[in-house]
Amino acid sequence: MINNNQLRRVLAFSDAIVAVAITLLVLPLTDLFQENRIVSLSMILSSAKFYSVFSSLIVSFFVIFGFWNDHNTLFKDNKKVTKLVLRLNELWCFSIILIPAITSMSFNINTQASYVIYGFGLWFSAMTISIMKFLLLTDKPPITNTLLLLTISILLLLIFPKIDSTIYYIAFLAVPLNKIFPKLA
Repeated sequence: MINNNQLRRVLAFSDAIVAVAITLLVLPLTDLFQENRIVSLSMILSSAKFYSVFSSLIVSFFVIFGFWNDHNTLFKDNKKVTKLVLRLNELWCFSIILIPAITSMSFNINTQASYVIYGFGLWFSAMTISIMKFLLLTDKPPITNTLLLLTISILLLLIFPKIDSTIYYIAFLAVPLNKIFPKLA
């Protein structure tokens, strides 16, 4: 078992990982402005590249924030966790720090493979949170609305290759679904 003091340190480290991941999301935007110093600001802001980079930043910010919020809620009342939960938390941190890279790949390469990799990255984050919820909160099933919606999105993407990364906006339905089906929240 990991005690309260050790758990606080683990959670502080997890919060730092989330902060780093969110910081990494901004770097492509700052790079875009660095690469185009000679071009006027209005030209940069009206470019397709700017909208691609900025939309990926917005989507991934809210994805990471949602995962962090679930993580924070999950651990707020726990004073002790098992080593298994600690290992799952490590995997969750790893998946969070990958989100900026898979986001950049998905929004810049624009292929079915990049969309699937993006989906599996988000799915892995959702799966680790779901398993931790199951282990820490015995009344929660191991399948959450977010995990279910990401699974459906990946399957639809694999079945219908013409679908692009916008399929993952379906995951935002998890918010109203959590209110309708609170056991799967």
